[in-house]
Amino acid sequence: SLSILIGIPVAALSILLVPVVAPALLPTVSFDLVVIALVSIPFSILLYNLQMLCKADSDFRGYNLLELAQPALFIAAVPVAVNLFTGSKVLVTLSVYTASCAAAALVAASIWAGRTRLRFRLSREIAAPAIKFGIMGHLTNVLGFLNLRLDMLFVNWFLGPAAVGYYSISVMIAEKIWYFPDTLAIVLYPKVAHSNDAEASGYTSTTGRLTILVVGALSVIVLLLGRPVIRLLYTDQFIPAVIPLFVLLPGVLAASLARVVGSDLLARGHPHVNMWAGLAALVANMGLNFALVPRLGLGGAALATTLSYSFHLAIILFSFCR
Repeated sequence: SLSILIGIPVAALSILLVPVVAPALLPTVSFDLVVIALVSIPFSILLYNLQMLCKADSDFRGYNLLELAQPALFIAAVPVAVNLFTGSKVLVTLSVYTASCAAAALVAASIWAGRTRLRFRLSREIAAPAIKFGIMGHLTNVLGFLNLRLDMLFVNWFLGPAAVGYYSISVMIAEKIWYFPDTLAIVLYPKVAHSNDAEASGYTSTTGRLTILVVGALSVIVLLLGRPVIRLLYTDQFIPAVIPLFVLLPGVLAASLARVVGSDLLARGHPHVNMWAGLAALVANMGLNFALVPRLGLGGAALATTLSYSFHLAIILFSFCR
């Protein structure tokens, strides 16, 4: 019910604002394309929230099914639709994307309709804390995204787009390591939420040690193979990406552990800790990038990111130990 009550007004308001906002932000994109994309918002929110219910219920088969539903439907339908319909390929592709979001949301609703009776109603006792929790969680996600991409903005500002090309390779390779801790964090969340404090602390401590072990080993592999892999995949022209990649690795390890322990804090009902830790890390990231990128170039951007991730981890670990 919250997904619908939030998603439909947000989509409607966004569509009403398109004529005012789009010419400034998306001057080369037609009105129709923006509107079709915005129609997907309620379906995407509904799909996401029902997928998170699978996660909360430790139903990872359902979680993975819903993770795959939209992209699988989209990939299957795009070639057929592009060949069947004449006109703009972009318009057809975007329409298929929105339709795949709607279809995947129906799949999610059908899964839960088989488990419980779905009715459109609101419980104030559930809705009020859920909205408060969700706002803090969303702000945490926004701050996390800014922390991930702020260094690229500074690289572009101080060093130009060519440097962004090199640095993006470093970031892309380093971030692949996060698949492992992200998976652990997903599984840990419901485990902690359904356990008492002592059991939850045990689960998180064990998962944290496993994260350090595996991510540390993967980082060593990247350290040994990073240069030949970059030369093989991107040629010698991208050798400037090697040093930033190596400097990013300690930060990747710090961020990996922060994601796992942050999942514990979220499951215990402390989303504000992750939010304030993310804000502090963002401020540190901005200051460090501003100070280091002009002096140290790409290595400075990587060092600023590693230091800000380490600062973020320190706050998360301090809160967890408390």
